[in-house]
Amino acid sequence: MSFKNIEKIFLFIIRWGSYLILLLPILVYRETLYPYIFSKIIFFRIFVEIIFAAYIFLAVYDKRYRPNWKNPLIYSSTIFVAILFVTSLFGVDFSRSFWSTQERMTGLLTILHFWAWFIVLASVFKNFQDWKKLIYATLISSFLVGLYGLGQAAGFKFLLKVATAQQMSSTLGNPLYLASYAMLHVFLSGLLFFKNKEDGKKININNILVFVCLIFNFIIVLLAASRVVTIVLFISLFLFLYYIILSLSSRKIKIFFIIVFWALAAFFIGGILFLQTQREAPWLKRAPTVVFRLARIDQDIQERTIPWQIAWQGLKERPVVGWGWENYNVLFNKYFPSQFFKYGNEMTWYDHSHNQLVDLLSLTGILGTAAYLLFYGSIFLLLIKKLRKIKNKNNYSFARDSIPLIVLALMFLAYFLQNLTVFDTPAPLIVFYFSLALVYFFATEGVNLENDNANQNKTKQANSINNSSNFPLPMFILLSVIFLFVFVYKFNFEPLQYSRLAAMAVSLSKTDLGMGLSLYQQALSKKSFINPEARLQLAKTVGEQQRGIKTNQFFKDSLDFAISEVKKNITEHPLDVRYWLYLGQLYNVGSYYGEGYINEAEKIFEHALTLSPMRQQIYFELGKTKIFQRKYEEGLNLMKQAVALDPTIIESRHNLGIAYLATNNIEEGLKELDQSYYGKDAPSLIYIAKILAASNDYQRAVSFSGRAVGYDPKNIEALGLCVIYYHKLGDKENEIRALDELRAVNPSDADQLEEFLKTSP
Repeated sequence: MSFKNIEKIFLFIIRWGSYLILLLPILVYRETLYPYIFSKIIFFRIFVEIIFAAYIFLAVYDKRYRPNWKNPLIYSSTIFVAILFVTSLFGVDFSRSFWSTQERMTGLLTILHFWAWFIVLASVFKNFQDWKKLIYATLISSFLVGLYGLGQAAGFKFLLKVATAQQMSSTLGNPLYLASYAMLHVFLSGLLFFKNKEDGKKININNILVFVCLIFNFIIVLLAASRVVTIVLFISLFLFLYYIILSLSSRKIKIFFIIVFWALAAFFIGGILFLQTQREAPWLKRAPTVVFRLARIDQDIQERTIPWQIAWQGLKERPVVGWGWENYNVLFNKYFPSQFFKYGNEMTWYDHSHNQLVDLLSLTGILGTAAYLLFYGSIFLLLIKKLRKIKNKNNYSFARDSIPLIVLALMFLAYFLQNLTVFDTPAPLIVFYFSLALVYFFATEGVNLENDNANQNKTKQANSINNSSNFPLPMFILLSVIFLFVFVYKFNFEPLQYSRLAAMAVSLSKTDLGMGLSLYQQALSKKSFINPEARLQLAKTVGEQQRGIKTNQFFKDSLDFAISEVKKNITEHPLDVRYWLYLGQLYNVGSYYGEGYINEAEKIFEHALTLSPMRQQIYFELGKTKIFQRKYEEGLNLMKQAVALDPTIIESRHNLGIAYLATNNIEEGLKELDQSYYGKDAPSLIYIAKILAASNDYQRAVSFSGRAVGYDPKNIEALGLCVIYYHKLGDKENEIRALDELRAVNPSDADQLEEFLKTSP
């Protein structure tokens, strides 16, 4: 087969592989952990690896496909990726830097794939007709993603559930990710629309569809209701209009429109300020979600700025190379602010500062941040140089010819600004690196064509291999196929399969713990980057199954299996306090099987405190451990320390109250519980009732068990306790009533309890 024919095959692979990548945001493979993120990146990496293998062949055997390493965008992006690696090598956890987590999937390996795809796009596609088809592909993807979101909003049950009832999230799993993705396509639609007009094409059905796509994505941004993306998009729109106005030839018309422009800008700013005064207005509750959220534009300021302050602490500690890419969780835990617990337990596990620039400062230091700014600056440098070239060449049509470049520049400006309150995620990153290659194309448009013509005049390639390489073609193809198969399977299909098994284990364990644990064993049978999160799911599964079967040998074996697996997490990632916390909790569950478990829990939690000395959860668990060891005073002191960290956190009050009850300080316990949320937690109410009953205070015990029934009317334990406590009080009428309520839920238990009470005093 001639080189020309092989070239066509590989170009076909690159082209259609890129189409598939641009369509990936639609994909959600539900059978894995974190399906919105994990599955997209796994398939993205597979497609890139196939594309890159085809590209390597072209680059080896034909110089025309080799990248121009002297181009500022190519060398600055390469330097940035290289420095990410270097700084991560000097970081605190290179494994996390390289692989990331299933929830994020933005480790060095993925970044390297994005860079490789950018190099392929920049080196292969050298005419706008090819780029136009690629832009159409990503616009189709954006339309389908938006349509999916509208289907969710319409309540179609066969679609995935939305992240929030008020905001659209579509197949991206988060309204902010969707808003960012749709915003980028507003710009790409505008670029294609104006590029078509620049080429002198009359308005046709394609241009109409592109414009419709622009409006559609603009609406999706509003429905996603991200405040920062909405504001950034409007700022970009105003800047675009201002550029158009300044390009007008008539001075009088220009002045008129400048006045109109500033009036509109003042109206927009005034509208935002006005909304801040209407937060409690009744009409605002009926307004669109985006308006409602814009009225509370400062709502999450503290929640955002605290992680930024922590990142600053990290930068001061490691200013040159930082903590290593994807290691913000270690930094956040070390400087964890106790007041942050008010946002809820799950909100205390930050793995990003929610600011891309701040992330870079803390994780890659001054070195990585400088490389990133150089990389980003090269985008605008190339666009400005191209604009100047257009102006010098065609001054009379500068405004018209420059509009696509202005749109592209505004897109990267908008993305940079919105990333000051968020971090990079897979779907927007696909569009970002695609657009990066588009910048390269526009910046070198014309130059590529001249070089290609020159090369074609120098050599004929119709039926012979270019002499750029003497490596045997069949051997090269064979080695490439072998390498590709091993790489794709080991780094993608294998983790995908294990994540699928872990997801099945989570689901099946709810109904059949034995089968679920068998699947967990299969999922964790080999070393993989998906293991840490699968092990946490295992720990949660075992922890949730503990009620009623703690003395069962099968449960003990399950507990020991979970402990052995989570131990591997702390070996692989010793600075991640979350793994230490989960391991200690498992040992606490094992307190029913001997003091050895409790002693281990004590060691685990004491070490965890060295990693995150201000985190209340550790004080709660260590305090519980001390009470299990009958070190009551130490346990109470730890619970008091948790309260002292921030007295406004009601969960700290709750745990101190429970600790008082456990140590038979009934009145102090109830006093603390009065300041907590105990009245809304059935299990805690049952626990309090039992403590009071142990002190023969049946009057208050029946009151608490009755409250538990109020929150969980089918709770058999709470209903049974009501029957017993009424019996102890000699209240026959309420005893019979409570027994009837239990019989309505579980007749068998009611009959057994009735027979027991006949012989009970």
